[in-house]
Amino acid sequence: GATPKEELMQNLKNNKEQDKGGASADYDTTVAMLYSENQRSFEGMINWTKRLEAVPYRKWTVGASVTLDHWIAKRVLGLSEETWLALLEGDSPELMGRGRDIVMARHALFRKQS
Repeated sequence: GATPKEELMQNLKNNKEQDKGGASADYDTTVAMLYSENQRSFEGMINWTKRLEAVPYRKWTVGASVTLDHWIAKRVLGLSEETWLALLEGDSPELMGRGRDIVMARHALFRKQS
C-alpha cells in the first residue's frame, strides 16, 4: 500500500480538486507544515485515520474529542502541557493560531467525512 505521506498527498490532491478559492491552499500549507515539523507523529496520526473514521467525528463524546486534540497538541504540534492548558482556557489570544493548527490537523484525519 501507499506510505502515509503518499496517501496524505493523494488526499490533498483529491481535496484540491473539490475545494474552491484559497481554502485548499491554506489547508495544503498547514498540512505540509505539520508534516514537516513532526513527521513521525504526523505519520502515526495518519495511520490511525482508518480506525478513527469507524465512528464519525460528530458522534464522538466530548472527552474523546478533547483527548484527540490533546494528543495532536502534544505529539504532533509539540506544545507543552502548560500551553495546552492555556489554550483550553481560551484567555490567550496569541494562542489562537495554535488552536487553528489543532483543528486543521484534526480536519486532516476526518476530511473524507465532511
